[in-house]
Amino acid sequence: MRKMLCAVIAALVLFGSVLPVIRAVESETVKIYYDGQEVDFTYGIVPVDGVATVALSDVTRTIGAQCLFDTSSRRITLRFGTRCLRMAVGSAHAHEDGTSFPLQAEVFCENGTIFVPIEDVMSALRMGYYTDAETRTVYITRGVWEDEIPEDVRVPILMYHAVSDDTWGSAELFVSPEEMEKQLSYLQENGYTTVTFEDLPRIDEIEKPVMLTFDDGYRDNYTELFPLLQKYDAKATVFVITNAIGNDLYLTADMIAEMSQSGLVSIQSHTDTHPDLSTLNEEDTRREMADSQLKLMRITGKQPFVLCYPTGKYSNTTLNVIGDYYTYGLKMNGGVYHTSDDPYRINRIYISRYTDLSTFAAKIDVS
Repeated sequence: MRKMLCAVIAALVLFGSVLPVIRAVESETVKIYYDGQEVDFTYGIVPVDGVATVALSDVTRTIGAQCLFDTSSRRITLRFGTRCLRMAVGSAHAHEDGTSFPLQAEVFCENGTIFVPIEDVMSALRMGYYTDAETRTVYITRGVWEDEIPEDVRVPILMYHAVSDDTWGSAELFVSPEEMEKQLSYLQENGYTTVTFEDLPRIDEIEKPVMLTFDDGYRDNYTELFPLLQKYDAKATVFVITNAIGNDLYLTADMIAEMSQSGLVSIQSHTDTHPDLSTLNEEDTRREMADSQLKLMRITGKQPFVLCYPTGKYSNTTLNVIGDYYTYGLKMNGGVYHTSDDPYRINRIYISRYTDLSTFAAKIDVS
């Protein structure tokens, strides 16, 4: 069972001593982000007996959910996309898709306002919910734990690194800007739709999907690639080594934030220090995953939910703990991704500086 990252202890640290009565946190002391945008909760986060609760009206307004309340039975029906969550005032249980599960605290009403345990609700709606105690910030991210991915859909996921003619490293990793534009033009002219992992729940609605992924987070992803994505209205995923942010040749925090806010670039994790995960113990593996995730959240306001394994290496330890932090794990190669594949062993197709347009076209043709 996947674990949400916010534990009760984090709420205790963030909000101070727990009171058995309702006390809304002052709005200026706690920041709340929903899908990268800072939002205002009228009542803030309300700690009750060690559990973070929020006004149901704040939740529905922020995420755009539909809510029905039966005054006679005191039952609540919350609809968001395909999700239908049912609760009742005075109950510490909920129902989602016919399955009953316990809540961390009962739903209650105070002065006409209904309050619900936020982590439970976000989990049921497949949202990411993370409390950053150090910065007094709460991150809510849409679709982080989405598990309803259409089966039997083939999606070519292309693996790139740098986009530049300044080949300061291994030349094959540097696709020239001219060739990158030719590839984007080819995709546009031949009916392909560039997608990110956020699009997977509706991937069966897209006739010719293709995913562009870029490893390491080089600065040319902003200076060379990003303008091309804007020109062709194309999407891409950039996997960032967070310990390298701001270093020479790597993306800065401002660049990452701008690309993330554009809606064209999904910022995801390439670990914190780019280690060989197959050699790490559990403690170090968790540190690499968690540190990277938190650093990116603080920049983008969104919880990363995809991890790209450095040099494609991983171990049983990696696979045992990744589900506590991420929904997907990517390898370096292996061919076309099939949506029925293991979500933590996702295949990609390598595109190098020497991949000509005819070879590129053949690699993405899954007909």
